[in-house]
Amino acid sequence: MEKTIDKQKMKLIIISASSLVLLISTVVIVACLNMGKSPGTGRIEEEDDDSGEVVGAFVEKTVATSSTTKPPQSTTAKPSGPAFELVFESNGDGSCTIASVGSFSGTSLIIPAKNSKGETVSGISDGAFENCDFIEAVTIPATVKSIGSGVFAGCTALCDITVNSANTRYCSLSGILFSKDKTELICYPANKADKNYLLSTNVKTISDFAFDGIKNLNAIYYEGSASKYNAINIGTGNQAFSALSVTCNYTPAK
Repeated sequence: MEKTIDKQKMKLIIISASSLVLLISTVVIVACLNMGKSPGTGRIEEEDDDSGEVVGAFVEKTVATSSTTKPPQSTTAKPSGPAFELVFESNGDGSCTIASVGSFSGTSLIIPAKNSKGETVSGISDGAFENCDFIEAVTIPATVKSIGSGVFAGCTALCDITVNSANTRYCSLSGILFSKDKTELICYPANKADKNYLLSTNVKTISDFAFDGIKNLNAIYYEGSASKYNAINIGTGNQAFSALSVTCNYTPAK
């Protein structure tokens, strides 16, 4: 009777040991299989796949996911460039004239040397940018040979005008627009920050609306005599300029 019990115990021990070995083998196999899986994919990746980066003997794949959410738009301001939104009128000879501001609405107006059709921009019509109170700076190319009357009238935010140095008709000094020989002052930017301005005795003419809507200027200093100052041809639309305090025979400090 005791021998029978011992035999039964031995059988149980052998069965238990076999079960333990089987369990350990299963765990080892599962662990080995998991070593060949990509995290979170639930499957073994193929080796030497060209769609990803090889890591050891396996490949890391990038899984494409669809989404209805649009990527965030960049808030970086686009770089400024020639304003082709302007309205150009063809002169019929390969050149054109700027008629109006068109759909341009930026603060920095860079006038192109050629329009989108390849025509040379040679002129700016009367009042082309009139009342464009959003424009702060203007760049004029070398190609422009004519600028009409009151082009910048009502441009209350304008504080700087730049002219390409190769232009043979116009130039700018301290952001102020002049004829090339500096005898005609064409536009003093309305929002130029200076409180005082030293007017050169070289100036013989002040164009129509040259000082239209000036905001910060309080006084004019003139190196010449009062009679010479009074001989300056001052165009229409310069009431604000005429109302300024003028000091003649002014000698700048050295």
